[in-house]
Amino acid sequence: MEIGHLEASRRPSPAMRVALAWAGGLGSVLALDALLDAGHDVTLVNVVDAASRRDPARGAPDFLLDAQMALTGARFAQTRFDGGVQAKSREPPAFAPVVALAARASGAEALAVGGALDGAWTRAAHAAGLEPLAPVAGLDAASALARARERGHRAFTVAVAQRADAARLGRFVDETDGAPRAGDRTLVVASPRFARRLDVAAGEAREHGDGMALDVTLRGC
Repeated sequence: MEIGHLEASRRPSPAMRVALAWAGGLGSVLALDALLDAGHDVTLVNVVDAASRRDPARGAPDFLLDAQMALTGARFAQTRFDGGVQAKSREPPAFAPVVALAARASGAEALAVGGALDGAWTRAAHAAGLEPLAPVAGLDAASALARARERGHRAFTVAVAQRADAARLGRFVDETDGAPRAGDRTLVVASPRFARRLDVAAGEAREHGDGMALDVTLRGC
C-alpha cells in the first residue's frame, strides 16, 4: 500500500463504470472494497515498464500482477509505458496518462486510485474525460491498516524507499509489527476478494531506484 494520508475526493455517483489503477498493494484492495461495496462496475488497470515488464513501484513482474488481478474475478487490463520517460520526469507518475487512456478504452467513466489523488493523476483523468476518484479518501495509515485487518487482507512489504530500511522487506503488515512507512510498497497475497491465495516466492533483495525491492515471483515459475 502507498501508506500515508489518503487525500479526499468526490465520491462516485451510483452505478458508475470505474477503472481502478491497480498496483497490487493494500491501497488497491481497499479501494476495490470501497468501489464494489458501493455497487460500482469496476475494471482493474495495471501498468508495467515496457522494457523490464515490471511494475514501476514494486518491481513485480507483469505475469504476477496478471495472476493477482485474475483472482479478484474483476475485468482487468495491463498496459505498458516507457520507463525512460518516467526516469526523466520531474513529476511522477509519468505513467498516469497511459493508465488513464487504458481506463477510457475500457469504457470507464471514472479513474480511481488507491493512494493519494495528486495533480498528475487528476490531470491525466481529466485529459481522458474521466472523473478522478480516491475512494478510500480520509483514511490515515493507522485506519487503513485497521480496515485491512478487519477485512481479512494479508500483505507483505515488497519495496522500501530507503536502502537503510531493507530489513522490513518480506514482513507481513499488521498494526503492530512490520507496519509500512511512507514510501513502502506492499503486495496483497490473501484476501476475501481473491478466489484463492496468491502463491508467491520471494527471492533476493535488489536495488530499486533509491530504495530496495524483493524479487517476487509466482511459486513454481
